[in-house]
Amino acid sequence: MSRVVATKWLRYNASMNLLVTLLTLASWALWADVVLTVDPGTPSASIAFYGSLFVALTGTLSRLLSGSASRGDEAGMSSQIANLGHAAVVSVLILFALWLQSLGMLTALNGTLLAATLLLIELGYMLSGGRRKPRARRRSRRAASQGAGSTVEQ
Repeated sequence: MSRVVATKWLRYNASMNLLVTLLTLASWALWADVVLTVDPGTPSASIAFYGSLFVALTGTLSRLLSGSASRGDEAGMSSQIANLGHAAVVSVLILFALWLQSLGMLTALNGTLLAATLLLIELGYMLSGGRRKPRARRRSRRAASQGAGSTVEQ
């Protein structure tokens, strides 16, 4: 990777990390505001509560899951962005558990099923090799041979 490309890449990741940090802090502030000031009977209170908590948990877990982020190297810079998917999965499961608890339906069996769901998702990610590279597109042979055959006059 050339120096110019590496510099642009690091600047992009630094700005994305700053964006994730600012969104996380803003969503924690919004969540605290919803908890402290909004009446639970308000129709949009649950949407604001769960929405802000999802963004706050996802950003926070993304920071916690990236252990090498404080080093400042390329792997540390990109690991925070790469962990957003894992953090979102964990956040959704936590919020689902909170929702079940609010309904009085969070039992040991439901908690075990939620933990098994998380383990199956992580197992699938590990089995896929831990990377999401797009496959190279190939032109089919049939399309190539049809293109060559069309130039022959009949």
